[in-house]
Amino acid sequence: MPLSAGTRLGPYQIVAPLGAGGMGEVYRAQDTRLDRTVALKVLPLHLAEREDLRQRFQVEARAIARLQHPNICAVFDVGADSGVDYLILEYLEGETLEKRLERGPLPVSEALQLGIQIASGLDAAHRAGITHRDLKPGNVMLTKSGAKLLDFGLAKFDQKAAAASSSTGMATLTKALTVEGAIMGTFHYMAPEQLEGADADARTDIFAFGLLLYEAITGRKAFQGKSQATLISAIMTADPTPLSTLQPMAPPALERVIGRCIAKDPDERWQSTRDLCRELEWIALGGSQIGAQAAAAGTAARKSTSRLPWIVAALAVAAAAVLAWVHFRERPQSLPMVRFSVAIPPKLPFIAGPRLSPDGSKALVWLGNSGSIWNIYVYTLATGEYKLLPATEEATYSCWSPDSRYVASLNSTAGELRKIEVAGGGFSILAKTTSTNSLAWSRGGILYGGGDGNFYLIPAEGGAPRKVLASTDTATFLQWLPDGEHFLFTVASGGGLETRVASIQGGNPKAVLQSTDYALYAPDGRLLFARNGALLAQAFDPAKLALSGSPSTIVASISTANRSSYSVSQNGILTFHAGLGSGEQQLTWFDRTGRKLGEVGGVDFYTNPALSPDGKRLAVGVGDYFAKKRDIWVFDLVRGGSSRLTFDPADDFNPTWSPDGRYIAFGSDRKGKRDLYRKLASGTGDDELLFENATDSKAPDSWSQDGRYIWVTFQVPGKSDNIYLFTVADRKMEKYLATSFAEDKAHLSPDGRWLAYRSNESGHDEIYLQPFPADGERWQVSTAGGTEPQWRNDGKELFFLAGKALTAVDIKAAGKSVEIGIPHKLFDANVPTISVRNRYLATGDGQKFLVVSQEEQLDATGFDVILNWPELLKGK
Repeated sequence: MPLSAGTRLGPYQIVAPLGAGGMGEVYRAQDTRLDRTVALKVLPLHLAEREDLRQRFQVEARAIARLQHPNICAVFDVGADSGVDYLILEYLEGETLEKRLERGPLPVSEALQLGIQIASGLDAAHRAGITHRDLKPGNVMLTKSGAKLLDFGLAKFDQKAAAASSSTGMATLTKALTVEGAIMGTFHYMAPEQLEGADADARTDIFAFGLLLYEAITGRKAFQGKSQATLISAIMTADPTPLSTLQPMAPPALERVIGRCIAKDPDERWQSTRDLCRELEWIALGGSQIGAQAAAAGTAARKSTSRLPWIVAALAVAAAAVLAWVHFRERPQSLPMVRFSVAIPPKLPFIAGPRLSPDGSKALVWLGNSGSIWNIYVYTLATGEYKLLPATEEATYSCWSPDSRYVASLNSTAGELRKIEVAGGGFSILAKTTSTNSLAWSRGGILYGGGDGNFYLIPAEGGAPRKVLASTDTATFLQWLPDGEHFLFTVASGGGLETRVASIQGGNPKAVLQSTDYALYAPDGRLLFARNGALLAQAFDPAKLALSGSPSTIVASISTANRSSYSVSQNGILTFHAGLGSGEQQLTWFDRTGRKLGEVGGVDFYTNPALSPDGKRLAVGVGDYFAKKRDIWVFDLVRGGSSRLTFDPADDFNPTWSPDGRYIAFGSDRKGKRDLYRKLASGTGDDELLFENATDSKAPDSWSQDGRYIWVTFQVPGKSDNIYLFTVADRKMEKYLATSFAEDKAHLSPDGRWLAYRSNESGHDEIYLQPFPADGERWQVSTAGGTEPQWRNDGKELFFLAGKALTAVDIKAAGKSVEIGIPHKLFDANVPTISVRNRYLATGDGQKFLVVSQEEQLDATGFDVILNWPELLKGK
């Protein structure tokens, strides 16, 4: 019978149950002598009646108590009271690895550090003659100070204890096998020798450790089965899916380490956890050093490389291209790898591209002509000439037909999806649509992503579009795979981009890889993608829809500052933009004309900056955005210097000032989900939890001038972002604007009467304005896209980003009516492409702007071409 609250065992008083398992019940208890919280473990009644297990319980406690290690849960005491044997353990705040993995796999770097900590704790146990024998995610606690090994209830101590404990292990095994249709207990983490009834040693723990680390990185168990029999068979005979297939970001050395951990034969595994731990430490250290050296080398190369003068290049391109093209057409197998540069025509500002035709003879390039208008030009590789493609003014997404004779293009102004003949220039209208996120053409038709988030297929000759897949994510860079049924697309995910594969027949999309830009399928069976400034290629099986092996570098430094910055043809031609600059970010002051006034802080990765109400201080997120490891820092803009505000190892983000400048509200995932906190801006006192709930993600956007409300972007799992209102006084969170579309980045006018926010209901991100409290009226402010609205202090001007253009619009409000002026661009702000809050800040008077500026600059004078690029990967 479970112990009730208030029950005393010796000097310990039960407070509440914490959990129960086959070999113990654990309670939160109070040590009345030392006035501290502890964890109290007792044997379940059905086991406490057995004298051999009671003795084992005592022996176990005394043995584990001798282990003093930061990654092992400490045992403080052992005792008995009224026939109940108990252990007193260190009370830990946190969550088990098992619970954490319910939200998905750990980042590779985090999983590697976790593995080092667990291996270090195991090594201490093994050196003391103790084998855990029940290592699994449920027995690893994640705390602020690191991982802690729990529950040595099945531990083996020495040869004498082994004989006594074999019955315990078999009892657990037997119990699991008698549960029909389920796998319970430690089955998924048992080594082959355990399943065969052989004696366990440290190498048995190493096997379980490999499975645990594999699961932490991939988010899935290494061995699975629909029944006990199939699971046992998998453990005894099968190999897990390669780590690189499920997590391409994982270092190859880490896959080798795990593979050796889970060898079927114990003699083939690591023979000690000390060696294993050292290997993991070497990978962690070597990875960081190699990464730093590569970054330094890339920066030096970008700064020192001198490109050939464009005049010389332009003269050489035609001859090189013609010669190459002849070789491609006649003797493709003998063609050498050739790289050259192509110049952009003078007086035509570069916008985007190139996008190669399937046959490699031409490329689409987006070039400006006057003002903000642009057109598509066709560049012919054989002649080196550019030709305007008619009917492409302000064309956004475009793609080639499979035979390279036509281009499908969306004209955003006319709201038309057009089919244009490249040779003759005539066009036909395939469909009327105000938005499409991307286009891809195959022999089966043209696939496009609609503004409603769905995917549509339309015949190449026109007709009624057919919805083939519903999606809540905005997809870009669609591309067909060779079977004409499956296609790739890219969505924003976890701060970066995720490439997924789906079928026009329906079904759930499958994630393929994470990167910092889109992925392209090359005919030689590889995916090309950008990651951390390099263009990489990795083997991809279009039949299995899975990656294999490790990625290889094609070009060490490319620019991804525009869409369509790299492309491939069917016959081995690659185009891309060489990278310029470091890709780092800097907080930079500008005036209304875009003139640079100065910088704040050093070069780092900054997110979500927020100016204090008096404009004298700046709160900003500093740290690894992609790994979700940021802290909030406060810069003194008057006297200089900075101080760290938050210290939790979790991700702290979106600092938001109270109107009196005393507090900073922020979001944090320190409890495994994104909750709302605040702290005194002076840095004194503790972090105060304002609001939490079980699953939803909460991110503060702005604080009302009267101090009563915090506007919060709220996301329920599986749904779009919506706007919620948090009342500070009574800590109440309520829906304010929640539709099937995404709404966020709410900002209330200084007089508290008008709410500006972003919504994608039109298919584009646009800025809207509505009264507060809402009365059903609202107005669209932006006319060509917009996000991140901010008010001037007098409420007469509203700022927002339209793409990378910092834009202003006059607002005249009287009573319940409002007059909205014509938006006008102030200057182009080179903000990062990742869509986060506050990539710019306006001072109260609207005369200066602090911009998170991206240091990387696009080489707008031309692009590079590589003929027979697969030669670069030979031997890799």
